[in-house]
Amino acid sequence: MPESLDAYRKRTQFMWNSLPLNSSLDTPESLNLKVNPDGSFRPFYGDTILYTLDQHSIAWLQHIQDILYERCGHALSSRIDPATFHITLHDLTSRSQAMPEEMKTNQTHAFDIIQTIQASSKHAQTIVSKCLFNMVNTSITMGFEPLTDEDCLVLTKSYEEFQRIVPLSYPLTLHVTLAYYKPGQYDQQLIDVLQRLFMTTNHPSHVIKLTNDHLTYATFHSMNHYIFY
Repeated sequence: MPESLDAYRKRTQFMWNSLPLNSSLDTPESLNLKVNPDGSFRPFYGDTILYTLDQHSIAWLQHIQDILYERCGHALSSRIDPATFHITLHDLTSRSQAMPEEMKTNQTHAFDIIQTIQASSKHAQTIVSKCLFNMVNTSITMGFEPLTDEDCLVLTKSYEEFQRIVPLSYPLTLHVTLAYYKPGQYDQQLIDVLQRLFMTTNHPSHVIKLTNDHLTYATFHSMNHYIFY
């Protein structure tokens, strides 16, 4: 069911207090499927539905990524290529060993839905940056929210369309991943650095226009290797 903007804002309040307090930051075992201990990216295969970004937004996000690596690069993976920065609308399938066989079926259904969405409207949906946050101890991401109720309605309805391909147990949370952690355990010193960075990169807000022309199906071979179709 499409979500209201008020409900979206309430659900994503976790972004503002995403770091562990008075404890260590322990990365989950699942991160080891994507990132090696030295920070290099492991082969990881799958497909997804996403919005590509304009060059101005990529440059803005890259500047924040530069600050992250300047201040706490020792704890982060190899850099994600800014050319791959994107807003995920709906995850599909992923595997650590090889390309999932169901991707061919996913692709066929995804192209049909994307074509229908693109034909239905050329109106852009506006989203606004919310804050930098810690994504379940796996990555550092920039969170976004729709600007208006109408933007939220359109985006969440589009999300629901792709639920028909691969039903997910979690709702749409708009974000761009800027860096993954190296697998490991990090002390309060890093948490304090991240907390200061998160507070200083929240303003001013950045506005992105998501048009249906930017909506695409993509495959990936790692978290730093995407092919946009």
